[in-house]
Amino acid sequence: MVVLATGMEPSTAGMKLPADLKFTDEGFILPDFEEGGMFAAGCAVRPADVVSCNQNATGIALKAIQTLVKK
Repeated sequence: MVVLATGMEPSTAGMKLPADLKFTDEGFILPDFEEGGMFAAGCAVRPADVVSCNQNATGIALKAIQTLVKK
């Protein structure tokens, strides 16, 4: 087996962002759908390829729209 991808480490690891976000131990953003307001997608949530990031971003955009419509 040959693996051509390098490991991913979030650039937010160890940084204090100007938002109240929850992070995993590795530094990826945890989705918090109950609070609403801020949603993370793609490689901000977990290591992923381009297709997975695109699908995840589409789903998060729909979730954001649903959250806005409910309010």
